[in-house]
Amino acid sequence: MRTVIYRIVLIFCSLYLVSCYKDIDLEKFRPIPKVVINGVITTDTVVLASVTRTWFFTENVPNVNLKNAKVELYVDNIFRENMVWQEKKDTDGNVSGCFVSSVVPREGEVVKIVVTSEYGMAYVEDKIPMSTDIDLVEMTAKKESNPDDVRITVGPDGEVVVEQIKYYVIHYRVTFQDTPGQKNYYFIYIDEGPMHEWTYGSFDFSIDPIYDNHQTVLDGVLGFDDGGGSGCVFSDEKIEGRQYTFTVKESLDEMYVNMQEEEGEDKYKRRILLYSLSESYYRYLVALEKIYGGSVSGSLSDIGLAEPVKVYSNVCGGVGILGACQRAEKVVDIRNLIESTD
Repeated sequence: MRTVIYRIVLIFCSLYLVSCYKDIDLEKFRPIPKVVINGVITTDTVVLASVTRTWFFTENVPNVNLKNAKVELYVDNIFRENMVWQEKKDTDGNVSGCFVSSVVPREGEVVKIVVTSEYGMAYVEDKIPMSTDIDLVEMTAKKESNPDDVRITVGPDGEVVVEQIKYYVIHYRVTFQDTPGQKNYYFIYIDEGPMHEWTYGSFDFSIDPIYDNHQTVLDGVLGFDDGGGSGCVFSDEKIEGRQYTFTVKESLDEMYVNMQEEEGEDKYKRRILLYSLSESYYRYLVALEKIYGGSVSGSLSDIGLAEPVKVYSNVCGGVGILGACQRAEKVVDIRNLIESTD
């Protein structure tokens, strides 16, 4: 009897279920492809550029390289040469490539790339910024521990071992001179170089006051940040024309230091990099930070509660970015510093 009643109820319920569908022709929304130019120019190497086209998501990731395009290179509005397509394959057999020139730009020069292809003409230009040297790197170190940070391991006899994690806390103070009378943009980073990544601790760039230079008030109130471990992009808005010392903190697990004796001296080396950026490159990197970092505006736009963050582009007639930078670096050794804290 219950089975019969159950079936009757299902029949009546199905009468109230309504379904509908609509075929949507996505091809009606397909935009006209645009030329995409991407590249970073420095005084360390020849001018390189990636030249591709935009693609619609229904194309299933096609080959978008425009290797037959005409790519002209100008320096200070003087034609230098046509850039040449160079192709390469990775270990998986995937083909990639870029356009290569024989020109190494110099500080202060304006580099312009003009692309002519079946998708129209596009061009982009940027100026090589003035280099800023690292004047001084000072370091201090001490040992710290947090009662909430523990490591749980199993001993040789199967016993559970709980130990408090101890850290070497190292502060790097990087001093440089901002050039007065002009807008300057920077990116500071500590590179792993040839060393093994896991011999490094975690870096925190957010302890420096200038880290908040381009965070919104709402970001700070709601506590949105990326942990400050990915380097810092900043302008000279707060330090215009002054000598400034940027502070970075590294927290290095004592266990890793003791385990890595076989890695030799390299594990104690840190390469500190200070990039001088063009304004276009700075605006592009700030936009990426908002999207992929911890910006509240980027996070809200992901769920449709704010306007999407627009990635900066300086390409006319297309999309993409041509950025320019120069790099200063200093390699420091923290071995004596760590040993002096033991």
